[in-house]
Amino acid sequence: MRSQTRGDAADARRAKKREVDRRAQQLMRERTKKRIAQLEATVDILRQDNSNAKIMSLMDELAQVTEERDNLLQALDSMNDIIRLHLREYSASKPSSGARSEALSYTSTHKPLNHTHTEPITSIMTQSTPEYSERTETTLPAEPQNSQPQHIIDTFSCETWNSAA
Repeated sequence: MRSQTRGDAADARRAKKREVDRRAQQLMRERTKKRIAQLEATVDILRQDNSNAKIMSLMDELAQVTEERDNLLQALDSMNDIIRLHLREYSASKPSSGARSEALSYTSTHKPLNHTHTEPITSIMTQSTPEYSERTETTLPAEPQNSQPQHIIDTFSCETWNSAA
């Protein structure tokens, strides 16, 4: 009988060992699942941080592009003032040649969509002369009578143009 009790004791020890091993494996699986969940949460947080950094980068780029647009609009306004001044001087110096700039009857109050330039737009047509056999049309913002250019910029020294080159 002693051999039977030894066999039963050995079986009991093996059964107990299997039970302990099963519980250890189960605990290990649970810890692994928790660690995976924690790592996934960390990845999500890092992705959000990365998207926030990307948003900040895009906002900085938008600010730079907006500033460049404003500088270009200012340069365009300056060139427009210079062109108007030269057209006025040219038409005053050559009244007998037939070359003159005249406003068409159509004046638009079109407001550009993306910038703050709100002057009405007037179409200007230069009539053909013997010196210039082609007919050209130019659209310029309307200018108040008897006004001088308020600001003139050196458009060749604009920082935005130099950085684009």
